Amino acid sequence: MADTKKPVPSLAQLKQLHAKCMVKISELSDSVSKTVTELSGKKADKVAVQSLTIPASGWMSDSSTFPKYVDIDISGLTANDVVCVIVPPSAAAKAAGICTVSESLAGKLRIRAQYVPTTAITATYYIVR
Repeated sequence: MADTKKPVPSLAQLKQLHAKCMVKISELSDSVSKTVTELSGKKADKVAVQSLTIPASGWMSDSSTFPKYVDIDISGLTANDVVCVIVPPSAAAKAAGICTVSESLAGKLRIRAQYVPTTAITATYYIVR
């Protein structure tokens, strides 16, 4: 049987390895610090939450899973924007089956539902860019 024991590193070798690791940790720390500094200038400090009224009129239909939809004018909105819409769970919202996922179009926010709401629904939204 062959001896499978690995040699134990000497104290000098361990000190040398420790020194190399400390250099690498320092380099990584500097890199992370620079990245965080760069990103901190680009991070939004807060989200601009806006009020939104989902109307009870002006709805259209198509053959999607949520077949009723209404387009609401939102100045500056683009088709590439992601819009988070928060609809409080009111009786009207529940009865309409408002979809929690919105669609952004150029200048318009599309809200979908199972049924046309019988009254206007108050909601809020914010754009994630």
